[in-house]
Amino acid sequence: MVPELQLAVESAYRTFANYEIGADIDFAAAVGASDEEHARLYRALTTTSLRQLSADTIEAYFEYITAAHYDGTFNASEVRYFLPRALEILASGQARSTASFIRDHLERILERSSAAWPAAEVAMINQVLKAI
Repeated sequence: MVPELQLAVESAYRTFANYEIGADIDFAAAVGASDEEHARLYRALTTTSLRQLSADTIEAYFEYITAAHYDGTFNASEVRYFLPRALEILASGQARSTASFIRDHLERILERSSAAWPAAEVAMINQVLKAI
């Protein structure tokens, strides 16, 4: 990752650092996943440190949020908690096969909710997305 992009990602982690998740997150079903796979993803989302979450786990979370909450009624604080990791995955190119899916889900979420989010947060997200 180029230094400017790394700085933008680190800034995103700082911008969204105050958001947390509870023990019971909004992740009721992983599309096409078996019960065991869904349980693995849920466990990873609730017990793995944010910076260690895998690309497939982040993709499954954002895929669920965009599908289940098409009207934008998702838990915005929870989504913002996971945003820096999604941006980092996109920026690093570590998940080329899932990167376009993650980006698509992020853009849909932003379309539905960014008007209600602080301008600095929206600017941060857009800064990273434009730099990728």
